[in-house]
Amino acid sequence: MNLEHVEPHLVDDFDQFVREVRQHAPVPLLSMHVVGSALTVDFDPETSDINSVCVFREINTNLLDFLVSLGKKYRGRRIGAPVLMTPEYIQRSLDVFPIEFLNFQAIHLTVAGEDIFQTIVLQDRDLRLQCEREIKSKLLWLHQSYLQSLGDSDLLAGQLARSISGYFPLFRALLRLSGLKIPLSNQEVLASLKEIVHQDTSIFEIIHDLKRDTGHPSRQELATCFDRYYRATSELALFIDQLDDRE
Repeated sequence: MNLEHVEPHLVDDFDQFVREVRQHAPVPLLSMHVVGSALTVDFDPETSDINSVCVFREINTNLLDFLVSLGKKYRGRRIGAPVLMTPEYIQRSLDVFPIEFLNFQAIHLTVAGEDIFQTIVLQDRDLRLQCEREIKSKLLWLHQSYLQSLGDSDLLAGQLARSISGYFPLFRALLRLSGLKIPLSNQEVLASLKEIVHQDTSIFEIIHDLKRDTGHPSRQELATCFDRYYRATSELALFIDQLDDRE
């Protein structure tokens, strides 16, 4: 994996950012990793950031102030605020955030230090439990979003479009639990998901496309999308419950 999908000037800015962190951070940097869409065809230079995880020996206010100063310097250059961790935090959090760590492990590029994500071990039981918690939280969120939109189609469309990004880490976890290789691109993830859940997953593709579309669906079209999105999410919740039954 590399940053071939990212505009060259953005890569140059990020390289400079990495050098500054390595050379001037007030706390030793143990490793730094690019994660997420910058490593896939899903990167959009207009809306996506280059996201990273930085592992430091410790995290303190001096380090945070240093990174704030870099954030001001690189503002507007599509460099996201890095996720900060220590080795101790990682080892003590694998059972709490297995979906997040699985996605870091599946899609990352180490640009400094040791590849710490390559060696982490995640337990299927922890993944399944977080999958259940995440999918059932999404059902509650869908209820609330529909009510809070108060019939405003544009508002609801925006909420649905933004929500789909949060589904893909969950989808990758389900592929792992089903024994499949985790693809990089979102389209490949959706294709693989269809193979394991044996249900209509096309609505996830529609909502994914809605995120990139500048058009405005009609109220009726949006109502149909919401209904299908909700039913597909409910069916995923049942699928995850059945994973528990198989254990």
